[in-house]
Amino acid sequence: THGLLYVFLMPPWQHYDEPSHMEYVWLIAHRQQLPLPGDVDRDMRFDFAESMARHSFYGAAAATLTFDRTNDPIPEIGLSQLEDSPAYYLLPALAILPVRHHGIEVQVYAARMVSVCLLLVTVTCGWGTARELFPRDHSARWMLPLSLALLPPFVDLMSAVNSDAASVASYSLF
Repeated sequence: THGLLYVFLMPPWQHYDEPSHMEYVWLIAHRQQLPLPGDVDRDMRFDFAESMARHSFYGAAAATLTFDRTNDPIPEIGLSQLEDSPAYYLLPALAILPVRHHGIEVQVYAARMVSVCLLLVTVTCGWGTARELFPRDHSARWMLPLSLALLPPFVDLMSAVNSDAASVASYSLF
């Protein structure tokens, strides 16, 4: 529940590096192939930049921004993630396949849901670890997974379109 709150209460693009992580996911889902470093989709970048402006990503400057798709250069949306391993990005790309013809915000929320599933994997791993380490009636058996599930910065990170969610979940499994 805490993860879902962050998914839907945090406006699109407000997690750090979310636009560039989402670009990787979008390119995989829409082109149905792995992008190469330097790949750019002009229309997608304008869609992202317009959405970012609508959701106050640019702060007070958002009200004065205009995007001319024919004359403006391709907007920058952050540092490219296209050189990262595609392991995480394939999962949210699968999640946005059914909604890839909807607005970009819907796609962001669908991709965030994958990260929330990875949060559930991490909390479950914390529960399993506590179960192995502590006797049946020890309070740490419920405190460890509960502290993972309720720690705001952790849940914020684990509910974003961000490869860190996959890193934390995979490390938790091992």
